Amino acid sequence: MKKALLFLLALALCGLLSLRFLPLPWLEPAVNVLPERLVLMLRPELMPPETVDIPPPEPRILEEPQPLWLGVKEKLKQMVSVYKFDSNDALKADLKINQFNYLAAGADFIATADVYDSEMIIFSPKLQFVRRWPMLTGIAKKMARPFSLAAFEDRIAALNRSGEIAIWDMHGRRLGRFRVKDKARDLAFLDRDRLLVVQTQPYPHVLAVYTLNGRKLKQFCPIDYPNPDEAEFLNEAYVSISRRGRLALGFIHPYRLIFFDTSHRPERQLIIHPKFTVQPPIFRRQHGRIVQMVRQSIIYDVQWFQERLYVLVTPDQAKPASYMDVFSPKGDFLERFYLPFPTLKMAVHGDFLYMIGYWPNYRIEAFRIEAIDDRS
Repeated sequence: MKKALLFLLALALCGLLSLRFLPLPWLEPAVNVLPERLVLMLRPELMPPETVDIPPPEPRILEEPQPLWLGVKEKLKQMVSVYKFDSNDALKADLKINQFNYLAAGADFIATADVYDSEMIIFSPKLQFVRRWPMLTGIAKKMARPFSLAAFEDRIAALNRSGEIAIWDMHGRRLGRFRVKDKARDLAFLDRDRLLVVQTQPYPHVLAVYTLNGRKLKQFCPIDYPNPDEAEFLNEAYVSISRRGRLALGFIHPYRLIFFDTSHRPERQLIIHPKFTVQPPIFRRQHGRIVQMVRQSIIYDVQWFQERLYVLVTPDQAKPASYMDVFSPKGDFLERFYLPFPTLKMAVHGDFLYMIGYWPNYRIEAFRIEAIDDRS
């Protein structure tokens, strides 16, 4: 009897250790027969995510729209430069500013990434250099070619092209790391403990919510295509979350925006037909499977700023944004700003809109948007 009990205890222990340490693909077939409480305690990432199948509404098409505030004197605004970090400042700090492509704002810092050296660069809100640290995802292992950043309070997250996501505090201490099972394009913090990820797979859901240890809690915003194989490429988009919790998606191609309410329900969808020519995407196939999409990049970033959606737009193929469109939460096209330098990304901190410039004007600059005083 005693031997039988010891055998059963050893068997139970082996089962618990297997549940805790075996690779997820090995455990997925058994998740439906395991006690839910046990799975939540030992491997919560095995639990299936909540799925919300509410698609975006039919799009409203805007044909070469004019800003509603164009020519309205009391509505006219301007971009006023407040702080700047340019090539001269970079030289003093021994930084190669031409390697900065991405931008994020935390509670009291601005962050960008050196995409070649995989190092995070931290600035004060006044764009004074503070520190840099390696984007370590393991022992002596750096994240390879990060291409999206997000920040919240004292936390920073980065995503790379292989779907790896890592989270650090502003001093470089790693707080979490995981790899999304499916392809992803952009990310943002919902709060301190949850990330919102733009996923181009699995079809058809475009948005997913993850914990910092990689458990997918929710997937939503399904978008259907006549050819589902194209979704992986057409669903490339940027996401932004307003202070009030509104979401917005801006698709790289075509000029397409989806607005969500604070409960993450899609409220409206816009497709803008601009004055410049938008070339249709070209799909390259091998053995009948799409392996690449050649498309014209139109949107470079979207950011909620003062409860309006700011959109970086480029009319030129393979060039950064040259102007910025502004929309109300209801999808009204309000105004347009022509940018002082080619711009890749934006970030928002307090009342300032930060932009990162590209060739030939490498810089990070903070702007205030204010009314034009025409009394003079």
